[in-house]
Amino acid sequence: PEGPYSFPDLVGDMVSVLDALDIETADVLGLSIGGMTALGLGLAHPNRVRTVICACARAEFPPPAIAMWDSRI
Repeated sequence: PEGPYSFPDLVGDMVSVLDALDIETADVLGLSIGGMTALGLGLAHPNRVRTVICACARAEFPPPAIAMWDSRI
């Protein structure tokens, strides 16, 4: 569907998938934007995550990075 989208939207989608599959907790691996989303899931819903593996992603989010990812999302 047409956006706009945000990281909270992507994290919400991850929670929706877990709920739809009746998964209480998961080991989550994410690459690039998926890694950032996995970090967001761990921060917003720590009770849903056993392990987060984050590859090729940023943990910090300065304004230029926000603009770049917003255009990619």
